[in-house]
Amino acid sequence: MFDTFRRSWNLVKISWEILQQDRELLTFPFVSMLGGFVITIIYGIIAFVVLSAVGAFSTDEPTTFHSIVGFILLFLYYFCIYSVFTYANVALTGAVFIRFRGGDPTLKDGTDIANSMMPAILGFAAINATVGVILSMIRSNARESNNLVFQILGSLLAGILEFAWDVATFLAIPSMVDEKLNAIDSIKRSSQLVGSTWGRQLAGVAGMGFVFGLIITAIILIGFVLVLGTISLNSGLLTGLVVVVTLIAVIGVSLISGALTSIYRVALYFYANEKKVEYYDEAILQDAFRLKPA
Repeated sequence: MFDTFRRSWNLVKISWEILQQDRELLTFPFVSMLGGFVITIIYGIIAFVVLSAVGAFSTDEPTTFHSIVGFILLFLYYFCIYSVFTYANVALTGAVFIRFRGGDPTLKDGTDIANSMMPAILGFAAINATVGVILSMIRSNARESNNLVFQILGSLLAGILEFAWDVATFLAIPSMVDEKLNAIDSIKRSSQLVGSTWGRQLAGVAGMGFVFGLIITAIILIGFVLVLGTISLNSGLLTGLVVVVTLIAVIGVSLISGALTSIYRVALYFYANEKKVEYYDEAILQDAFRLKPA
């Protein structure tokens, strides 16, 4: 565990130093997060109205029709969410490519790149939405089953498929941006790069999520303790202030995590193509995906 933390922390430090050259790029993850929040609120309202209209809430046992309507709504939600996320990620990735190649990217550079790739972005969002719905269907059927073995196997299958999809698409956005590929070809290219560079039998992905997960968990725990303390003081204003500060801290860390992860993906893409990349130590990139021990 210590080695995992040390390796991930080194990635954070290197990626952070790169981000310091273009701090305005944090705008893209912020827009992504804000867009996701707005879409979720709108979707919640629309979904409630539609499901109420078809009588989904008036019966204890949803019918097949209700389930179909639910999955269609879920697909539309995923599609909208992934469209926003992918657009922001493509814009950020395009700007990072400019930095890695010695340029000085601006927000306009990133948005111009994303605007020029809308068909690929929407296609990638549609594919991700389809995969998301399929995984949701598998998990839903597993939860509703009366067979414990089927519940366990269904959950495991969904987890394995989700992990495999995450690995296969890990370099899809950098491939899409750099090679001007459509959604399907970028996924194929990503799978090819991961497989040819780090091997096809994967034991795990060493990323920065581990570090930021610990940081966010620590922030939430500290915030929870402080809230308990302010409650004991009977100060509603102070309690509200602590909650707001905690939320801002979590959002801030999440934004930084998103930006650094995109920088790291571009570095891995460069390494997969050229076996070298500026800023990062080769040993760190070699260890991004570990082969299973023989």
